Amino acid sequence: MDGCPSWSPDGTEVAFHAFRTGNRDIFVISADGGTARQLTNDQEQEFYPHWSSDGTRVVFGGSSGIYVLSKDKGELLGEKPVQLTFDGGAQPRWSPDGRLIAYGSPSGVSVIPSEGGEPRPLTDFGGIPMWSKDSRTIYFREPPHYERAGIWSVSLSGGEPRLLVRFDDPTRVPTRGEWSSDGEHFYFTLTEFEADVWVMELEDSKK
Repeated sequence: MDGCPSWSPDGTEVAFHAFRTGNRDIFVISADGGTARQLTNDQEQEFYPHWSSDGTRVVFGGSSGIYVLSKDKGELLGEKPVQLTFDGGAQPRWSPDGRLIAYGSPSGVSVIPSEGGEPRPLTDFGGIPMWSKDSRTIYFREPPHYERAGIWSVSLSGGEPRLLVRFDDPTRVPTRGEWSSDGEHFYFTLTEFEADVWVMELEDSKK
């Protein structure tokens, strides 16, 4: 039950969440393998870790908000997570310049200073944000089966979101939340729904 891996900026470590301790916690492991190091250790459910641009800290979502921990210490070594939001939030993503964190809020996409502060809503729909390399644009997704399903962009300065990719084929939808970009292309998984018809002979119980 390990999932949602996130590469460190230098490619030497991977952060992920896992059900190894009775609930979902955040772990870090060397890209070469070995023993995973546990960062969180409480009764809250933590998920979707993502690295700071300098590789020293990890941001993640919890049951009650967005949190930040250093990647070398963590709760088992006495560090207390810094809580950035108090009204929920999911899929946090650190900006490349390190100043902000974008996340999916209960009402859309928001950003908050990485050192703490007041959240600023950017959209009233969508989630699973991802930054452009220059930290000036946020890409985000609206789930399948919604009227605005697709990949959108919004400027960090605000304004109307712009539709980039429309998910308009109901037989091929992106059911997985993980996605990526190299600055020129988007990469995501499409699920194709298929079915077969079967015939089974029923045994006569009277024989």
